[in-house]
Amino acid sequence: MIRKPSVWKAYLFLSKNRFRKKRKLSKMALALVIDLTTAVYVILFLGYIFAALFIFGDITEELTPYFNLLEANGEKGFWILLTVLPIRYVFKAFREPGIRFSSSEYQLTLLPYARNKVWLMTLLEKLVKQIVIYGFVLGAAAILTPISINLILSYMALFLTYEVIMTVPQWKLFQQRLWVKISVLLAVLSINIVGFSLESPIAGLVLAGVIIISHIYLLPGIFKHIDWSRVTEISDYHIWNMQLISFASNTKMRRQKRFGIFQNSPKRKAPFRTKKAIYHRMWKVYLFKNYELLFRLVGALFLMLIILPFVHEIALPIGVAIAIYAYSSVMSTFYMDRFQADILQALPWALSGFRKSFFTWAAFGWGVLFIPAMIGIYVIAGYWFVLYIALVMSVFLYSFFLKINKSMVILARKSKVFQLEEGIHFASIVLVGFSGVYPLLTLIFPLILMLAIKQINMNDKFLKV
Repeated sequence: MIRKPSVWKAYLFLSKNRFRKKRKLSKMALALVIDLTTAVYVILFLGYIFAALFIFGDITEELTPYFNLLEANGEKGFWILLTVLPIRYVFKAFREPGIRFSSSEYQLTLLPYARNKVWLMTLLEKLVKQIVIYGFVLGAAAILTPISINLILSYMALFLTYEVIMTVPQWKLFQQRLWVKISVLLAVLSINIVGFSLESPIAGLVLAGVIIISHIYLLPGIFKHIDWSRVTEISDYHIWNMQLISFASNTKMRRQKRFGIFQNSPKRKAPFRTKKAIYHRMWKVYLFKNYELLFRLVGALFLMLIILPFVHEIALPIGVAIAIYAYSSVMSTFYMDRFQADILQALPWALSGFRKSFFTWAAFGWGVLFIPAMIGIYVIAGYWFVLYIALVMSVFLYSFFLKINKSMVILARKSKVFQLEEGIHFASIVLVGFSGVYPLLTLIFPLILMLAIKQINMNDKFLKV
């Protein structure tokens, strides 16, 4: 009689050997970075500092008023965090599936082990690690600070609850197209905006309820339409990307992108019918290679535009001005960098054609930033809302095309100077920042729009290589 194989024993064997290998690599890296004698002295020194501050010292008593203030704000912030936390998992779904299902786990599923059981074991391992981490951090906070244990346990329960209920939604959302992910992100942000406006925990409770109920629809198809190659590729990278090894070897681990994003695209093998299609494809490939930088840029500016309205009414227009300048500058850097590699470095190209195609992609990223900016401005500006939209879009067009045109002049090795245009550009950015205080400044948008159109229609023959 053949005994049925035990999933947990096979998975435990896999995890144990993986842990041993990572521990061995960490020891080798530590041996390169620091010797045993120095390590002992560092540990004794840190222990002395800890004892001086928290055991024999009175630093806890001195900081008690601050801890009391933190506890009071923590009680209020609990319901805010209940609404905000899902945004974190939606953002993570753009880059990772939420479950570290590596190639090793996938090999187990090719043996007589059920895929759903192996997946469940990875989930349990993830939860155990989270319990240990949260328990250590919050336990240290309970011992070293006078913060209420009930509040600490409430936060720990909140974090662990979202780790559980957001696992399946993040797993399925990771497999969806970009527009689906963005739609879900905007929906969650809309609920957060409503919650902040009402100053009520109802929005957070409703959002948590929707997430729990969504499992009824998601669980039956949890393993349907899964790109396992992409899941294992990203999981392998996160498992073996050890920062200590990178620091010791002075090298940065890169993902082995064995499976491209265009692998299943029906248009990938279609012939090019126009130059526009060629430009579009080249930008598509380039931007995907640099999607992490783009994601960080747009994500940071997006969060800034969400937070600033709650800081002060004047802060949001200043944030919009900063976003326009930062986004345009980074986009011009991408445009320059595109011509430093691949076939574009060796062959002549029409720079204006690349500019038009690039603007399509850049406008999409700006649209993501434009939505939270306009929601906040609608609340602040009131009747000036339409004029403010016109001003922001005019300044963005002028800033973007001016930056790109400067890059094109450098690439074409021409001698055109943009001193006057740069002065106008700086003035227009300042204009957006001060328009929150002086709404009449928005009336200048027709002039900036005319200047932007002039930059858009810059002489193609002058810029052609």
